[in-house]
Amino acid sequence: MKALLERAHTLGADRRNTNYAGGNASAKGVETDPVTGTAIELMWVKGSGGDLGTLTESGLAVLRLDRLRALAGMYPGVEREDEMVAAFDFCAHGKGGAAPSIDTAMHGLVDAIHVDHLHPDSGIAIATAADGPELTRRIFGDRVVWVPWRRPGFQLGLDIAAVKDEHPPAIGVILGGHGITAWGATAEECQANSLEIIRTAERFIAEHGKAEPFGPLIDWGASAGPDAGGGPKGSAIVRSGAAGASAIAYLGGAGRERAAVQGPAGEDRARGSEAHENDAPDANGREEEASGGVAGDGNVREGVARAHMPEERVHKEGSPRRADELSERDRLERAAALFPLIRGLASTDQRQVGHYNGDAVVLDFLARAEHPRLAGLGTSCPDHFLRTKVKPLVLDLPPDAPLEQVEVRLRDLHAVYRDDYRAYYDRHATSASPAMRGADPAIVLVPGVGMFSFGKDKQTARVAGEFYVNAINVMRGAEAVSSYAPIDEAEKFRIEYWELEEAKLRRMPPPKPLAGRVALVTGGGSGIGAATVRRLAAEGACVVIADRDLPAAGQLAASLNEAPRRSGVHAGSETPQRKGTAASDRSEVPTGASTGDVAAAVHVDVADEGAIRRALREAVLAFGGVDLVVNNAGLSISKSLLDTTVADWDLQHQVMARGSFLVSREAARVMIAQGLGGDIVYISSKNAVFAGPNNVAYGAAKADQAHQVRLLAAELGEHGIRVNGVNPDGVVRGSGIFAGGWGAQRAAVYGVPEEELGAFYARRTLLKREVLPEHVAAAVFALTGGDLTHTTGLHIPVDAGVAAAFLR
Repeated sequence: MKALLERAHTLGADRRNTNYAGGNASAKGVETDPVTGTAIELMWVKGSGGDLGTLTESGLAVLRLDRLRALAGMYPGVEREDEMVAAFDFCAHGKGGAAPSIDTAMHGLVDAIHVDHLHPDSGIAIATAADGPELTRRIFGDRVVWVPWRRPGFQLGLDIAAVKDEHPPAIGVILGGHGITAWGATAEECQANSLEIIRTAERFIAEHGKAEPFGPLIDWGASAGPDAGGGPKGSAIVRSGAAGASAIAYLGGAGRERAAVQGPAGEDRARGSEAHENDAPDANGREEEASGGVAGDGNVREGVARAHMPEERVHKEGSPRRADELSERDRLERAAALFPLIRGLASTDQRQVGHYNGDAVVLDFLARAEHPRLAGLGTSCPDHFLRTKVKPLVLDLPPDAPLEQVEVRLRDLHAVYRDDYRAYYDRHATSASPAMRGADPAIVLVPGVGMFSFGKDKQTARVAGEFYVNAINVMRGAEAVSSYAPIDEAEKFRIEYWELEEAKLRRMPPPKPLAGRVALVTGGGSGIGAATVRRLAAEGACVVIADRDLPAAGQLAASLNEAPRRSGVHAGSETPQRKGTAASDRSEVPTGASTGDVAAAVHVDVADEGAIRRALREAVLAFGGVDLVVNNAGLSISKSLLDTTVADWDLQHQVMARGSFLVSREAARVMIAQGLGGDIVYISSKNAVFAGPNNVAYGAAKADQAHQVRLLAAELGEHGIRVNGVNPDGVVRGSGIFAGGWGAQRAAVYGVPEEELGAFYARRTLLKREVLPEHVAAAVFALTGGDLTHTTGLHIPVDAGVAAAFLR
């Protein structure tokens, strides 16, 4: 078992070998039966849903080999092979470990001590090539055998076992449309054989593949105009009626013209780059710089893709130069502008979290003439299309098309996509098929901008994007040496709506109350803000921690992103960089320091209008939009009226009254664009309604916030946006405001030692209880967690009972 785990980690650590959570590995050995005392053969194999690179002993299924192989004698045939999965439970040894995957039969039936099943891009490129069988013979001779496509299951295990028995020199197989399987007598031999297949395929593609497998650059300037969707010359949208037809296809009249393109030696036609940059100062007179957002995904591997990207198209930083390429600033601004709209469309059936990828491999694919055809063919490997759906939605407008035109076009294309997906389901569904899970795209491709991927949470969205990058690499490799020919649509449907996959979905825990929602908390790095961040994250939200103290926000974000990893869940870009990934391409890292699948930290001064816009942009680029905003940032200066200066007054009103107005305004823009409703919560104060001593500036600013709640609730209700407030009091422990001097000032006002201030506040309440940051966070969740869906304009006191602050 130790050798198996070491091999799994070695293979899984390099993304060229297999994708995240893709493939599996096994080992067979002899142990003593604790009941009979006799020797028994066991098999340890990666269980369902695990990841090779992070596999642990608990992630292994353990089965008795004699019982597993005896299943071949009661196999009822391919028409009933799904019944065999339940039989694996009767082969378990002891507690059995993890749930066996559908590939368990492959590992158990092959007569080899060690077996690997992997999904390398290079191997799948050969597996999806139109002449895959011939290429396999040409590349590998008799060392690797072609196995035609068959859905994973017991029969495929029997097929591979027979191939091994009939071809003694073979070290493995290419599985048509799927991946590779290799074997060996030792862990070292099996790993070596797996790597031989992968690296040999990589070298063959690099040495024999054509330089421009995706074709020449599209000349967007040759647009056929609005009647053709504003895309390349001759483009049009068609509704698919026949099986395998794409929802989006580039066609040209009767002659099926391709898009007008420019070849490698063609003249450059620069569009939409520096001329669109706007360096005008913002309303505060500060020059607003474009933040990088959370654009680059450091987990994207380039492997085959970079090997086939023409050298002259790669400059020293590794990014390709294209004639119609937007500047990085324009690309990120455009991505941030489009993301809320796209996320809203992708959430028509179920709210989704988004992930943005603007890496070179994606941009180059979308700049090439063949991308509409290839995208329309869809992905092939089951691991790919289970996460990406069978096809993406592809925008057919130039990178610099007016945003208003892009919005209209995206809405039209989304409607077509949904119609086509329903038609795809209707073509292949039977009375036994699971219900359609949703007709929205998981992948949206925008030329010149990049890829937007979606899922029920950030990890799922990010992994979907990673898998589509795998698909791009596969297409590139297959087109380089042949032509890309994925499995047909009917087979994709059999996988996507497989009862075994449906059963896996049913076993998943129910979503948490805030799953799929993105929250932004100002002043989130400490005190009430930090407690609110933790509570919202614990309830399933993705959280953007916005704070002037970026190190504190980053530390909190890192701890939240680390928690899923401690429980064995892959948590995103905070994970160690794997070999073969594009670390050098992460030029779009935000000004915030910590980004992962749960939380992102961004720097913001809420008194700075430009900083707020940047923070919202970073939130959008991190998770696709914003659904829940907590206006928590604040400060306080305790002085009498005569001692309060204009500067004291202005500072407190800038941060709380003006700052919360600006945050709410910018967040409302995003929420309205999404069309998903939303929540805005103000952390106001008891002092908004209670006239306390030496508190004129703070109390007035809090009263301003309290009335903003009422005004915005009235204005934003038509958009489904609820606005509510929380009025805390006496939150001393963990409070940044009290630690920053306010505590000492209030203690002096009331004539008590500062260390006893919390107890003093508790004694004067009706409940005689101290209010903690977690109590305020609980009120925020009560307002936003789904039980108060018909409540807006409300203020909830969290003060342990202060009669003078009762709302009237």
